[in-house]
Amino acid sequence: MNTYSSTVDTPAGPLTTVVDADGAVLACGFTPSAEALLPLVHVKLRDEPRTRRDLGAATTAAAAYFAGDLGAIDAVPVRQQTGGAFLAHAWDVLRDVPAGAPVTYT
Repeated sequence: MNTYSSTVDTPAGPLTTVVDADGAVLACGFTPSAEALLPLVHVKLRDEPRTRRDLGAATTAAAAYFAGDLGAIDAVPVRQQTGGAFLAHAWDVLRDVPAGAPVTYT
């Protein structure tokens, strides 16, 4: 599997994203190092990422998000394989929570 990484400067610090060949985000975090994110990628999806300046939709969405469009990241595909069907469903539900909208268990 081919994976790619990119680090961009943001107001919150360096943001590194790792995507697969289809552009789906495998991991993303405030670190200057893709290697720091690799343990977050499921072993079946893990590969040594090649560095790219632009990751397409993920890079565009991150720039838009930090420019004030909090919904820009909603359309970016994410590929995770963690914890089975329950956690996969939980991540899908969490992606439906609008940015800035409080959610509680009550």
